[in-house]
Amino acid sequence: MSDIRLRYENRFLSSGWLTRADALDSTRLVFLSAKAGRTARRMDRANAQALAGDALKIIPSCVWCIVCLVAIPSYASIDWHGAVFTAIFSMCLCILAARDAIYLSPTMKPLAAPFGYRLALDDEEMLSALQNERKALTKFRFAAAFLFTSAFLTVFFLATFYAVIAPAAGGASAGNRSKMPCDGECEECIEDPDCHEWSEALLRKHPVVGICPPPRRSADTDVTFSCSADGYWMLVTTFIAAVWLALVTRQLRMAAARVAQSAVNSIGTEMQAGV
Repeated sequence: MSDIRLRYENRFLSSGWLTRADALDSTRLVFLSAKAGRTARRMDRANAQALAGDALKIIPSCVWCIVCLVAIPSYASIDWHGAVFTAIFSMCLCILAARDAIYLSPTMKPLAAPFGYRLALDDEEMLSALQNERKALTKFRFAAAFLFTSAFLTVFFLATFYAVIAPAAGGASAGNRSKMPCDGECEECIEDPDCHEWSEALLRKHPVVGICPPPRRSADTDVTFSCSADGYWMLVTTFIAAVWLALVTRQLRMAAARVAQSAVNSIGTEMQAGV
């Protein structure tokens, strides 16, 4: 195309219809329009990458929150109280983490504004640098407390299962527990229906397993103590909490940098006023 255009330009130049300055202007306009098109495509690609990155920050907490919300009625129907507690705790954590992820994602703020988040998300502009730092520090403490609690519960539940319940059952997987009645298939066990006597004996011998009690006897399930399910559930929640803490840590560092810059600017202004 450029060869054809140059051929026509030379023809017009030779005929006098087009001056050399006009030809240079035409060439410059074509070059600038092509450059602008490439710049626009780069910006669109960068915006798409930023949107994808912000979505990755939010999706885990939103998905896990939905899973918790769906699981709570199921666990409550069999009186699996330990699992209900971990699901409620995880859902609360995910809501807070998702809120902060939206708050700290520039591409998500406009999407959240129609749902009533405008005042909550735009208040940073109305606060001073020091107030923003204090708010970021509060978020950091909340996220750190949730992460510590999640990690502690993960270790506690899994340690209880693998150190107490699994040895007493003779195995960690259902149907392969040699020390349990009917090898752990408790629902249709004639020897000990629902493994109730076995569960009560283990609870008397190791009261710590009461933190994850078995379901009610009429529940149509083979499960007994929920420590294994609770531990792995809290392991996922700990991952969500770690992502949340990483986000608010970054916000805290940015807020602290703004405070330092504000202090430097204030000192500079005072020095100029003194002079």
